[in-house]
Amino acid sequence: MIVVVLVLIIITAFISLSINIYPSLNLKTDTIAIEYGTAISLNAEDYVDMETTDKSIISEITVTTDAVNETEIYINEDGDEVIREYDYPSIGEYTVTLSYKNQNCYVTVSVI
Repeated sequence: MIVVVLVLIIITAFISLSINIYPSLNLKTDTIAIEYGTAISLNAEDYVDMETTDKSIISEITVTTDAVNETEIYINEDGDEVIREYDYPSIGEYTVTLSYKNQNCYVTVSVI
């Protein structure tokens, strides 16, 4: 009986510790708006609350977005089709995903 109780205590302690092994990833906000013509930042420091997040994890955060840069297709004076890609997305809403270890946080970016 005592062995069973000890095993349960050890398992509970292990689960508790493993849940909190990694520092927490805290965001400044979960929505931002940027002007059309502005690139969506992939810099973690632009989204992470540096006052409440352990600074040592910043370099380990992966930042991705579902935004696709705007493209323009036109016919030049020679009659050739030309594709021009810009460094910023079209007007709309996009998601920026910040990933650290087993944590994912999301920021909605509105391009206006």
